[in-house]
Amino acid sequence: MTLEERLVQIFCDMPNLQTIRDRQHFSQLDPEVFAQIDLNGSSHEFSCGLVTCLASKGVAKLTSFLEKLADYESFGSEHRVIFQDFIESIKSLSKRQWNIEFPSISISQTITRRQLLSNLLVGVGSGIAVEVVDSFLPSDARKKILLRWNHFIDPEPTKDFNARDLALLFGSEPSKCGLIPGNSNKHLVAEGNFRASRYVQLAFDSSCSVLKGVLGVEHTQPIIPTDARMEAHKYQNLLILGGPVSSPETRLLCGYRDMLTPTDSNKLLPTKVESSLLPYHFYCGNQNGWGYWGEEERKARRWLDDGTEKMLPLYGIIDSTQSTFLEPPLDGDRLAGDMLIITRLPNLEDSSGTSTIVGGMHGYSIEVFFKNLTQNLRTFNEVFRAHEYDYFQAIIPVHIASNREVTIDWLGRENWQPNIIKIDRAAYLASLSHRI
Repeated sequence: MTLEERLVQIFCDMPNLQTIRDRQHFSQLDPEVFAQIDLNGSSHEFSCGLVTCLASKGVAKLTSFLEKLADYESFGSEHRVIFQDFIESIKSLSKRQWNIEFPSISISQTITRRQLLSNLLVGVGSGIAVEVVDSFLPSDARKKILLRWNHFIDPEPTKDFNARDLALLFGSEPSKCGLIPGNSNKHLVAEGNFRASRYVQLAFDSSCSVLKGVLGVEHTQPIIPTDARMEAHKYQNLLILGGPVSSPETRLLCGYRDMLTPTDSNKLLPTKVESSLLPYHFYCGNQNGWGYWGEEERKARRWLDDGTEKMLPLYGIIDSTQSTFLEPPLDGDRLAGDMLIITRLPNLEDSSGTSTIVGGMHGYSIEVFFKNLTQNLRTFNEVFRAHEYDYFQAIIPVHIASNREVTIDWLGRENWQPNIIKIDRAAYLASLSHRI
């Protein structure tokens, strides 16, 4: 457990903080902090709020409060020793260690609600023309849309699409949708450091092509990556490609935090946040390291972008609806399945908009979904009736044959099954508020 989680647990277990009257009594220790937290919530909600508020004000404020608790006459010697241990541990943390031990705090300090979406890139890679759509919309400035895309991609004829299928990707008004490839932000592009996987690039190009066809694009003009108009929060709808763990912003939206593991000190492992209400999360490992299932390190052979095959950590799916872990299909020691997750959430910067996040456990699933986008969108709506949900999370299994042929497995097999779960807007936003 992180120091943050341990501290929350200590407060939850303290008998002196169980009732509102108890909490009001302790407010004298720091009236400013207690005025900013809700005293009426459950023990866990109160404890999370207290730790978040204290730590967001820095190490000095957090340790000062713990020192007051250690000296408080109502506590016995056992609690004093515990608080002193916390104080010493917190004071010894480096900045990097602080971010690891207090993950939700470090996120809330570095990403505001506006920065959360503004930091996302609406664009494509270095070396590809950066465009702004200018002349295909009415002259009203409020209706102009700004997009970055690969201008070498031709518009896709959209006669085979219907509005219901297109709404899955672009929302009810495609002209108000921004496209965001994963693993990128506008600052990296400005430095020429953008790198998208082949899978994400294919999905992005396909999305650009369809959106161009829908909007009837006839003319574009270049802009630079640092243009002030390149801000994702100006879009009503967002299509975010690459998946829930492809950037710090999507990890926050989809309920992940980064964990340092003993097996790879240079690569933080994304792991599910306990407070996340989303039904499905990728499982990449645990506190023991990448690809660990309990105490066992597991690997499987799989193909990489460059065509090589390697034994790599085995990932899976956390199914919170069943409180279980789903293991992907294997053919001997070869990975025989991937899983695509499509998550539609409220747009934090536009109450009438949506953020649709599409990505796979590996790249195979997003590639095969966007290769035949027309048919797959139609099948998706037929299988899941996704148009009946404002917000949802869906999992789509993918089969990987021994000859590397990848197909969507709409019928599923064994525990690797397709499903869709409705997301309650109010409950999701309430859970997210604890992490922002």
